[in-house]
Amino acid sequence: MHIGNLGHSKAQADAHKYYHRSWLTPFFGANVPEAWESFPREIHPCELLNVEVHVCLDKKKNDFAYCQPKVADFQRCLRKYDI
Repeated sequence: MHIGNLGHSKAQADAHKYYHRSWLTPFFGANVPEAWESFPREIHPCELLNVEVHVCLDKKKNDFAYCQPKVADFQRCLRKYDI
């Protein structure tokens, strides 16, 4: 039998109340880059690197070792813009 705290359960439900997708959403959850037309706005420099990482992973069958330089560039960009 699982006993849950009602307040905790409510807090979990509220966690998704203000959820919104961003161009980082797919990077941290799926191996599919966000569609460009989803966000009619100026493209962030890291977003281009995000796409390059996905393309590399697709070409190399998700073998991270081959894509380390692109991932490193993406990580540097995230640090530079404090994301």
